[in-house]
Amino acid sequence: MLNSLFIILREVLEASIIISILIAAMNKTSLKTSWIFIAVIIGGLGSLVMASHIIFISDSFEGVGQEVLNATMLFILAVLLTFFVFFYIRYRFLTPSIDRLLTIILIVIVSMAISREGGEIYIYVNGYVQSFAESLPLIIGASIGAGIGISSGAIVYYCLIYSPIHLKQIISSSVLALISAGMISESILYLMQADWLDSTQPLWNSSTIVSESSVTGQMLYALLAYEATPTGLQVTAYFVTIAVFSVLINRAFSLNRQALNEQSSEQNKSLNANRSVSL
Repeated sequence: MLNSLFIILREVLEASIIISILIAAMNKTSLKTSWIFIAVIIGGLGSLVMASHIIFISDSFEGVGQEVLNATMLFILAVLLTFFVFFYIRYRFLTPSIDRLLTIILIVIVSMAISREGGEIYIYVNGYVQSFAESLPLIIGASIGAGIGISSGAIVYYCLIYSPIHLKQIISSSVLALISAGMISESILYLMQADWLDSTQPLWNSSTIVSESSVTGQMLYALLAYEATPTGLQVTAYFVTIAVFSVLINRAFSLNRQALNEQSSEQNKSLNANRSVSL
């Protein structure tokens, strides 16, 4: 039961945190909430398609199709999260064109996250369910794990929506930056497993401090793609992703300040002009 609890929690937690942050970020904006339902439906259907075609997927690309698919999905998710963070900070008040672009990005992110995690959960549970009596501990553990993961996302959501806008932007962007960096690192690991990238010696081994099989290790893996034995390429990609996020976040805030200063300057000119006319 504990094994299924941690596995399902690991799969649910990352998607739950991402979705909660995105929904909280779009709270009190002009963006319609219908994108959430569309994304969930597409994601659910996507997870069923992936699970039902897992043999075909695995046999693709000379037997490494699943690794290639996971790496591709993780890379796309990381890139889309990067774009989302920039537009989210840069355009606090949405315009129709940005509204449409963000809607598409949000639907793709959420549907892909649900498809990936949901497909893996379906395969895991379906592979062990033989009879109700034998699978009851697995079902109980999976239900508890899913409940904890979804509850964690709910807590993140309510913490963010009651935070000041500036603080919400910083927290959301920072968490998404860490998750995206973990996705890029994990995608590289998948490509190494597929022999599309050369596997090198790990830079360190932190398993004696935090084991990947421990509760802490599982949680860190879910949120940050924790690897006890990362290679140099993984570590480099991780910190490069963090650096790119930092540059884009700073640029977005800088453009915001510039726009606010220009707006304030225009308002002052307008007030001075009105005063001159009245005099």
